[in-house]
Amino acid sequence: MGGGRWEPRRGRLMRWWGCHGGGEGGGRWEPRRAELSECQTGRYGNQCKQSCSATCGGDNSCDRINGACIQGCDPGYLGTTCGIQCPTGKYGLNCSESCSPNCRGADNACNHEDGTCTNGCEDGYRGDRCDTGR
Repeated sequence: MGGGRWEPRRGRLMRWWGCHGGGEGGGRWEPRRAELSECQTGRYGNQCKQSCSATCGGDNSCDRINGACIQGCDPGYLGTTCGIQCPTGKYGLNCSESCSPNCRGADNACNHEDGTCTNGCEDGYRGDRCDTGR
C-alpha cells in the first residue's frame, strides 16, 4: 500500500510506501520508504500543473512554487515572471538598450527584443537598427 501528499509550500509531492503492522485485531500504518518528487524544469505551482513563462531566460527554469524566473528573462522582457515587454524606446537584455534615434516616428519605436526599427529609418539612414548613414 502507498499514499501521497502534495506539499504546496515546498512545491513537491511526498509519496510513501509501507505495510500494516501491529497486533491482533488490527494494524496501523508504518511508513517504510519515502520519495520526494519536485517539479520538473519548466513547471511550477500546485502539483506542477503550471508552465514557467516561455520568456524565462536560460533553460526556462522558474521557482517551483511561485513561477519566478531563476535565470532572468529573455531579451525584451522584464519582471519576476518575465511577462512585461520592454517599454517603448527600449530593447534587449534587461531592457538596457535604447532604440536608435534614427528610427522613424516620434517615439523612435523598435522591436523590444532585437532593436529593429519598427517603422523604418529616418531619411539618410539604413540597416535594421538604422545605424548606418547613406
